[in-house]
Amino acid sequence: YHRIMLGLSTMDIFFTFFAFVLGSWPMPKGSFPWAVGSIASCDVVAFIVAVGQLGSPLYNCSLASFYSLQLKCNWTDRKMKKAEKWFHIVP
Repeated sequence: YHRIMLGLSTMDIFFTFFAFVLGSWPMPKGSFPWAVGSIASCDVVAFIVAVGQLGSPLYNCSLASFYSLQLKCNWTDRKMKKAEKWFHIVP
């Protein structure tokens, strides 16, 4: 549970920081007000935002699956520990 929540929080922080806090700073100079970056910095930030934007809902589904297996299917902690790695590999 805690590791899945850590993954979810990390994805949320990536998305929030790079999309909203940095805003237009990484964009190429002259393309937008307050833009001071380059095409490379814009591409890097866009990739990180995309990973965060995709990772958050996927980790949320992993968390829902985790609780579904544990509560509805009565999986033991040992069985959940084996399955948890798949929640990080394929959320």
